[in-house]
Amino acid sequence: MVFLATATFDIWPLAWIAFVPLFFAIQDCTPRRAFLWGWLAGLVTNVGGFYWIPHLLMRFGKLNLPVAWLLFLLLAAYQGLHFG
Repeated sequence: MVFLATATFDIWPLAWIAFVPLFFAIQDCTPRRAFLWGWLAGLVTNVGGFYWIPHLLMRFGKLNLPVAWLLFLLLAAYQGLHFG
């Protein structure tokens, strides 16, 4: 829901409730499990919010589709650590 509240999709009221499902998911978890849930939420948020990056890598970086998606998923996984 976080990426749906951004400028491209512009469903801004979701920003107020976007983290509620994550808070319920980590309520009775161990710290390791809560970190994994947070990382997964960050990964999904970054993939949804930065969906345009593979196209950018293919157009300006002259990369083929699998390499562009691999780099994009690595970037999204790294940025998802902030949520964790």
